[in-house]
Amino acid sequence: MIGQLVLSAARAGQPWQARIQNGPDMARTCMGLPPEEARTRLASLFSLCGAAHAAAATQALGLPEQESQDKTAACTRDILRDHALDLLHTWPRHLGLAPDRAALARTLAATTSPHHSERGQTATTLTGLETPLPQLALADFDHWLEASRTTQPPAPLAAVLAPLQALVPPAQGRADLPAPDCADLAAIATGAQPPARDASILADHRDTPLLHGLIAREGVSLFVRVVARALDLLAALSDPLRLFTRTRALAARLPTEAGAMPQGRLGVARAARGLLVHHATIQNGRVKAYTVFSPTGWHMAHNGLLRRCLHSLPTVDSPALLPALLLSAINPCVPTHVES
Repeated sequence: MIGQLVLSAARAGQPWQARIQNGPDMARTCMGLPPEEARTRLASLFSLCGAAHAAAATQALGLPEQESQDKTAACTRDILRDHALDLLHTWPRHLGLAPDRAALARTLAATTSPHHSERGQTATTLTGLETPLPQLALADFDHWLEASRTTQPPAPLAAVLAPLQALVPPAQGRADLPAPDCADLAAIATGAQPPARDASILADHRDTPLLHGLIAREGVSLFVRVVARALDLLAALSDPLRLFTRTRALAARLPTEAGAMPQGRLGVARAARGLLVHHATIQNGRVKAYTVFSPTGWHMAHNGLLRRCLHSLPTVDSPALLPALLLSAINPCVPTHVES
């Protein structure tokens, strides 16, 4: 479903609110098509994560798997582009800094390089660190951010993360939910609304020393979620297989034989914003029903992640950038609008 996410500012003691203005259901356009044609159409309809949609559709439609290496590379490029644009262009502008166009160009170019060492060097340049950022102890991370305030020029990621950390206290926007599991996916196959879950990229990095330390100190704050986006960007450059480990484990546990799920087949993929789920029912060689459940679908569930984060924000004296930080941290899959 393509529409718009609308945030309404807190007023009269009421918390921030979120609602979806539904647009056309893009998945319906593939109904009645043969599976191969349906996959091609779905991949072309979604401009950001077309490769992830194609991967999820392949599994949901029961089609032969595409070349794994090509599929991974395409999904990785989508992930890298999404994070790089926010962290190196959009957020510097929000903070009154000059967008780091040089770092952005190098980062986007590196993902097409066939040389792993070149991609790894780009990741190192973004942090200015000898130790990979995910492996930093919390004290070293704090020192890295503090040093960026006096080092000229600071490392590109430190230049953005340091002012973001100072912008919002950890308690504002804090929310912690489990990641989806196979039982939650089965609920989608039956047409039921799955329970509130965190389908974002956070689960792919929670076990790193850096996020483990940050979460122990301040919980799953908005800043923690922005750091997770930085780690996702770095992994897309230097360790792309890490991005897909959890999602592939989920996919491997889904039934794949025809008729194994009377309600149809499920497909899952790792998109730039988190866990993407497709559900297809095929009858007489044609698509009878199709559903796309994006990360935003998970997060807009009743008492879901987005609403929990919003309700933890102050109802008065909020920083002007708070709505933008919230949206960047959770990274919805649809256009957003903030009502004042």
